[in-house]
Amino acid sequence: MMNFLQLSGIPIPCDASSPFTYAEERMGEATRSYDGTLHSSFRGDAKWGCAGTTFAQEIPLSRVMRKLISGAGHSWSFDSGFVSSTGISYSVFSGSAWIETSGSKFGTGHLGCSPETYLRWPVRLPPQRTLMFWSKGTSLGPTWRHVVVYPALNSVWIDGSEWGDLSDIEGLGLIVIVTDAAIDIGAQYSAPGDASFDDLVALPYTLPVAWAQGLAASSVPFGPLPYHTATGTGVDEPRRVLGEPGDGTAIELRTAGGLYLPHESFDFTLREK
Repeated sequence: MMNFLQLSGIPIPCDASSPFTYAEERMGEATRSYDGTLHSSFRGDAKWGCAGTTFAQEIPLSRVMRKLISGAGHSWSFDSGFVSSTGISYSVFSGSAWIETSGSKFGTGHLGCSPETYLRWPVRLPPQRTLMFWSKGTSLGPTWRHVVVYPALNSVWIDGSEWGDLSDIEGLGLIVIVTDAAIDIGAQYSAPGDASFDDLVALPYTLPVAWAQGLAASSVPFGPLPYHTATGTGVDEPRRVLGEPGDGTAIELRTAGGLYLPHESFDFTLREK
């Protein structure tokens, strides 16, 4: 069953008791000249928008939800080059890598790397960070697999299931290194073949495990950040949007474990690009 609202494949829990409103942002303006004549540059085009309120969630999860909606992080589609959606190009390129224009998971291109190749992007991320991508080739096989790397948890998830720890990545024939100042992606010298990457995403927060499970089945790319693709029964058609979280309301609620913990619900808006 499809959710009411999803951003890049992640459900946004909306509070059913608060009205979810839609808006139409007209392209153009209306002005009145000194003689009183009203002039309009509007030609019929408009952009979609909406506003809503999230369901109350525990404070740590609500903070992550705010970062998700605001589009925090960096993403690489590899449709037309090696530059991220936020304009960051690689600082180190060793070996042989290229943009492949067929057989991509999403879009029109993906990154290909021959064995003993890696690229480094100078991206600064906090200790609580997440790196995820789709990959195929090497020991992963010929079909696209979704990989989520949790450096702070020393954990790797593949296709929505916990798979191993960071040291096990080498066994896949991949190079995946995430530090405070950069990320490295590529193929080991011992890789049995070329490695392919698509929809590479670096997030400045720990992605909840439940989200990682859902993304493995997602039919849309993540981003390009700071934008998201909005889908769901509450969206008439997939739309690329920019989100902005707003004011929140705190309340103490009883959890399933019997504890009373602070929760937050907050307002947000989405505007079509």
